[in-house]
Amino acid sequence: MTRTLVVMGVSGSGKTTVGRGLAHGLGWVFTEGDEHHPPDNVSKMAAGTPLTDEDRWPWLAELADWIGRREAGGEDAVLTCSALKRSYRDLLRDGHPSVRFVHLTVSPETLRERLAQRQGHYMPASLLDSQLAALEPLAPGEPGLVLPGDGPPADVVAALAAWVGSLPVTSLSLASGNPTSLKVDALVVGIAKGPKGPVLTPGGGDVVKSLGKGFLTALQGLGATGKAEEVTRVAVMSGKGPAVVVAVGLGETTTSYDGEALRRAAGAAIRALAGTKKVGFALPVADADAVRAVAEGAVLGAYAFTRYRTTSAADQKAPVADVVVVVPDAKDKAAKAALRRAEVVASAVCLTRDLVNTPPSDLHPAELADVAKAECGGAGVTVEVLDEKALTKGGYGGILGVGQGSASPPRLVHLSYKGGRGAKKKVALVGKGITFDSGGLSLKPPTAMEEMKSDMGGAAAVIGAMRAVAQLGLPIDVEAWIPMAENMPSGTAIRPSDVLTMKNGLRVEVNNTDAEGRLILADAISRACDDNPDVVLDVATLTGAQLIALGARTTAVMANDDELRSTIVAAATRAGEPSWAMPLPAELRKGLDSDIADLVNTGPREGGMLTAGIFLQEFVTEGVSWAHLDIAGPAYNSGEAYGYTPHGGTGAAVRTFVQVLEDLGA
Repeated sequence: MTRTLVVMGVSGSGKTTVGRGLAHGLGWVFTEGDEHHPPDNVSKMAAGTPLTDEDRWPWLAELADWIGRREAGGEDAVLTCSALKRSYRDLLRDGHPSVRFVHLTVSPETLRERLAQRQGHYMPASLLDSQLAALEPLAPGEPGLVLPGDGPPADVVAALAAWVGSLPVTSLSLASGNPTSLKVDALVVGIAKGPKGPVLTPGGGDVVKSLGKGFLTALQGLGATGKAEEVTRVAVMSGKGPAVVVAVGLGETTTSYDGEALRRAAGAAIRALAGTKKVGFALPVADADAVRAVAEGAVLGAYAFTRYRTTSAADQKAPVADVVVVVPDAKDKAAKAALRRAEVVASAVCLTRDLVNTPPSDLHPAELADVAKAECGGAGVTVEVLDEKALTKGGYGGILGVGQGSASPPRLVHLSYKGGRGAKKKVALVGKGITFDSGGLSLKPPTAMEEMKSDMGGAAAVIGAMRAVAQLGLPIDVEAWIPMAENMPSGTAIRPSDVLTMKNGLRVEVNNTDAEGRLILADAISRACDDNPDVVLDVATLTGAQLIALGARTTAVMANDDELRSTIVAAATRAGEPSWAMPLPAELRKGLDSDIADLVNTGPREGGMLTAGIFLQEFVTEGVSWAHLDIAGPAYNSGEAYGYTPHGGTGAAVRTFVQVLEDLGA
């Protein structure tokens, strides 16, 4: 797909070095932004005359034209230019929705020092103040990535390349007007089940006007009914507009369609259109939430994990590259914000899916920690990684105990995001990161291991959520503690009947090494509580009992605070992730009593999911509100793809966490 990357920075920020390095590494085109200045501007700069806004608008117009030519030619490009004013960014972005912005920043002191070294042959001193005045940083939530210009160029280029790789494969944009006039390869419209057959949903009226009433007759002839997620393709022979119109079912006809119905419909349609380059969506988008749902469904439905395909890659149709969502007003700020949020959150979900799908041989604890550092650190999150020595010094007996049977030592990643002056609450996130679970000496049956690369789904969800929170600039402080270990059998592995001393001092008798996730979570929860957060939320692929109780699509939510539990379930529902409130019956605690230690790590088989939650509750500091999400089923789809959900990693809990944090920060 076409993707234009604009690396912006004042002169002296190192933008040219970074731009050239990234262009070389990715095989992209590179241009120096100043090369696009008109002759009058060049003369003024040579004479040391500061440029005004009036001088820069023609220059920006030329840059915009250059980007457009690159887009039309289907080429990726790296462009550097020397002004950071927000109005300049808006001019380029509004006309070219595929543009992604990166900003290189340096301290004023560093900038003055660099420019002083170049006076007389690079930039007259009289331009320095105008350069500093143009240094406008990204606004909270504005698309882009801020990189320091003071670091080693190689490190900056590596961080920038990681950010480029994290962008969703499918780009999003808005359009208004008659959908059939869009320059797209296919147009998606919604249909519903009416009393006498399928009926068009709001947003598709112009299609009938353009194509005629025979369009609905054709749909009926093709067997379309309007049932949810049903996809029917109709070839258009007019020679104008889209060559294909796709009708996707939204279920029973109604005056309004909820976000999840729209999300699933968009996902089903985009999956059916794999191999198509550009697709327009004319679904009922009555408000910004509906825009967000359609956009999320499109990006999530287009997801494909092809990293390990070689000869079979030729048999895979490419995901849809560009999606245009038709709205009443493409310039509406709420619609633009919804599209931006959808892109950030869907990208975070896709990152989480990638991690869950990655083979465990390529994602040991140290490597998963590196991903957290690259993805979240590049978004402005502070990252700390505790290795086995730091874990020993800190007394993390649960994490060390689980990891001691593997040749790959454990890690604990701490991610810290500050929401600024508007932040009134502090929330801690904890995610289980078992990069592979053999069961340890309590060995799993072979077939039960086949999907155990997904046992780090909780950690992946927290990494994805933290990156999204930072990119959205949410006004809330979030501290994440992510324990990572590989549960393997060996001569050094923990044994049933061993006793571990946990981070909070409790001693746990291990009666089943295959109940390892709660051991690493317990240490991380204890550490999270040390910071006195308002709320602690943990997420884990914790128990097979969750699958027995709620099936493969519904998350179990347990908590020591009924109001918090209800808040999470409500937020998850709005985000499109089915969840169900579950109790923590006090009488089940007795099943965790140990004959020799403070407690055992597993209780009776009955109520196993609830007992696991009760075990974790033992490590929550009194007075701290805490909730536990068991995503053992929802994290990995073993069956066929449906809606916007692929086979394999699903990215479960990312959308829930972002929604909860938005609600708590409001």
